[in-house]
Amino acid sequence: MTDGNGQSEVVAFLSSDAAWPDGSGPVERHDTHGAMVFLAGGLALKIKRAVKLPYLDFSTLALREATLRRELALNRPQAPALYLDVVAVTREADGRLAVGG
Repeated sequence: MTDGNGQSEVVAFLSSDAAWPDGSGPVERHDTHGAMVFLAGGLALKIKRAVKLPYLDFSTLALREATLRRELALNRPQAPALYLDVVAVTREADGRLAVGG
């Protein structure tokens, strides 16, 4: 799947070693119709695609964040070691992207 919704910079960042702690290893990306999951070492990061389909609306950052927070609330009680938190990808003062910055 390609990115035509303005998320290409974030996708490139999460696909690179720069987004991950040192020594995390190669990054794997897994795509679904509504999300992208990035795996490296023992960590996973998931973002929702900026899409609006007849059965889901992730067209705004607020909608994507709300959906991820609902997923965390539903899944964390059953898998607390897997569902840790919802964090933002932010831009640092020097222009670089950061996870949870």
